[in-house]
Amino acid sequence: MSIGVPEAVQVTQPNDFEAVPGDVIARTATTLTVLVRGRQIDTAYIDLGAATPNVGDRVIVGRNLASWFTFGRQAGVGANQVANFSFEQDGERPSVPSQWFLSNIAGTGVASTLFTGYAPAGQFEAALFASAGAAQDTLLYSSPISVATGQTWALSAYTAGVYPSGAALTATGALYGLWFANQTNLYPTTSAADTLVQSATLSVGAPTHFPISGTVTVPAATTFMRVGLRAGSAAGVSVLFDAVIARRLT
Repeated sequence: MSIGVPEAVQVTQPNDFEAVPGDVIARTATTLTVLVRGRQIDTAYIDLGAATPNVGDRVIVGRNLASWFTFGRQAGVGANQVANFSFEQDGERPSVPSQWFLSNIAGTGVASTLFTGYAPAGQFEAALFASAGAAQDTLLYSSPISVATGQTWALSAYTAGVYPSGAALTATGALYGLWFANQTNLYPTTSAADTLVQSATLSVGAPTHFPISGTVTVPAATTFMRVGLRAGSAAGVSVLFDAVIARRLT
């Protein structure tokens, strides 16, 4: 003889539930769009007035079966300080994205923003293209972020390679902390050696994106940080970047 479980008991059993951190990339009157593990997820949220999470905030989201909900901002981390962090400000633009700067360390890399159809955050990505038949070592870096010596910051981004047919899958995308004595100096007029956060070899072409992330500590004689996105590739290859985040931890 089998004994059935009453319905009132059944609904109290554990469901398919998880809670994970993510980054808000869009907000409407009814929905927060959150980037979680490289995937855009539309979530419900509670209107908390001025305390409601906004674009750039780190939040905790939960999933019960197929429904997602944003609980609120994650404690202990600051808001994202990177301006135009997902390159949405300009739409498609055949030049350096607004609030970003370009330095050609070697070669003649060209910056643009592209609609790719597979951006991790929003619709557009920054592209660094190795033009003029030469390899590139190209640095795209953010507007200045106010910092103080000894602070710890968490940096992250996504990167991908777009290869012509038959090209070797050897491009690299790297994330750097760049240090400055004031907010007007441009690279390479820095106050300390560049800090490599993480580099990825783009061994699979787009739409696959590689996450790059880590922490940096602000060095001495530094009052501003810029986040650097560095592309290395053969001629004819584009390196993409998106969802660039910098948050103060301590």
